[in-house]
Amino acid sequence: MELAPSGATEAVALVTSCLTLVKPVGMSGEDAHAWLTVATGEVAHLPRDILEAACAAARRTCTHHGQIVPTILKEGEELLSLRRTRLGVDVIPRDRHLPAPDRWKPSAEEIELIKADAAAGLHGRGAA
Repeated sequence: MELAPSGATEAVALVTSCLTLVKPVGMSGEDAHAWLTVATGEVAHLPRDILEAACAAARRTCTHHGQIVPTILKEGEELLSLRRTRLGVDVIPRDRHLPAPDRWKPSAEEIELIKADAAAGLHGRGAA
């Protein structure tokens, strides 16, 4: 399927290829494993071909391991958005969007209580 996420093995291999180019000298194998676990979890939702293209962009442009995931996500999400548009797929169906939240409008009485609480707090600190 064109929107199916990458498999875990594929995602790890692709993200590892990015880290290999910019891995800090002091990053231990254990640190690299932990980093790859988290990084892969962040990008594994991308389809394989999109993840491949996004990782290629990361390998070309990243100079530090902290740039890899943001680069992959930026490139990958743009490509995924184009694909969803081409396929006519909404990220969230229009009828499933959350309604706008209600704004709280305090009554005059609530405002006076808030002011009194604030003044009492200031008075307790020694403010005049």
